[in-house]
Formats: sequence, C-alpha cells, structure tokens
Amino acid sequence: MITAGNIDVSFAFFIDHLTIIMLMIVTGVGFLIHVYSVGYMHDDEGYGTVFFLSQISFIFFMLILVMGASYVMMFIGWEGSGGCVLTADRVLVEETGYSAAANKAFIMNRIGDLGFILGIFLMYLTFGSSDFQKVFDGRCFI
Repeated sequence: MITAGNIDVSFAFFIDHLTIIMLMIVTGVGFLIHVYSVGYMHDDEGYGTVFFLSQISFIFFMLILVMGASYVMMFIGWEGSGGCVLTADRVLVEETGYSAAANKAFIMNRIGDLGFILGIFLMYLTFGSSDFQKVFDGRCFI
C-alpha cells in the first residue's frame, strides 16, 4: 500500500472463483496464441524478438488486470496490456503500411483511458477508496 497524505492506494491481489476461471481462460488462450505464433512466425526474420516479448508482457498485464483487488490495479493491467498490443501492432503495421489506422486506434484508446482515470477519481471521492471491496460495501447504488 502506498500512502500520500490521506490517500491510500492498495496494490493487492484478490482471488475468488471467478478470478480462477478468468486465470484459466487468459493463460489457456495465451498459450494457444503462443503455439500458433511460433508456427506462424517460424520463417520470419524477427522470430523471437519484440513480437513475442510483447505477447508475454500482454499475458502478464492481463493477469494483473484479472487478479487486481482495486481499480488502480485494474488500470495498471489495462494500460500495460494496451501498451503491449500497441507494440505488437507497430511491429505488424510496419510491414503493411497501415500506420494511420494504428494511430487512430491509439488515440481512441487514450480517450477511453482518460474516462477510466476520471472514473477512478470520482469513485475515490465518493467512496474514499479504489478497492473493490470497499466500493461495493458502500452500497450507494440506486
């Protein structure tokens, strides 16, 4: 937990039955994607470089997104996985020349991220925490 003034930010993990199911899905699909990519990229010059590093990092950040116990951890996983997708897209787009589409996707993702950050701040102001359990215990929903 990091404390700055009267703001506490938790970097904890929460594992329940739904999290375990999502962990199996993320790791299972990630494994299948890696197996397919090894076969697909076998004859490519850049085999085993940035593309595979971004895939492994994507799985790591997806696991953080799934296991995080707060909206801040969810945001870290969201941003990390988005950054990995952007890296993989840049590697693939350089070969095809569709950089305008990649730039448009990047800009739209940043707009969505701004809304996510705004939502976290509003939740913190309303509930005094960004932890899932504390927010859900607030019972301020109509």
